Amino acid sequence: MLISYDMDGSGSSRSWSKPLKFFAFINGTCVAVMLLAWPFVSMFVSDPIEWATWMRIQRGNNLMDALEYPFVLLWFLPMSGIAVAWVSSQSRNWGMAWMALTMPILVLGLIFGWYYLAPPHLH
Repeated sequence: MLISYDMDGSGSSRSWSKPLKFFAFINGTCVAVMLLAWPFVSMFVSDPIEWATWMRIQRGNNLMDALEYPFVLLWFLPMSGIAVAWVSSQSRNWGMAWMALTMPILVLGLIFGWYYLAPPHLH
């Protein structure tokens, strides 16, 4: 006996493709690095985040600083991207899943890439 929500009785695959899993892995790695190695990471990310948010911040020496506003974007954006991608894949909305996993990478990549790779007069 087959129980399915589909009209024809055939179940559809909701598994993620390999590129989608790769982007989820990148986002998960970003979350893990930001939360587990925060004192080391904060030395490199504080200047670009201060520049991007136009907000004066102090460099964090403990994990509690990772819960303040500008720094929460570094781990909350990728984590919420994974959650939104999972929910949208359950509803078979693959475009939303792709967008949810690529947008945090693009936003954070744009911030750090612009700060570290662009000439200083463009800051």
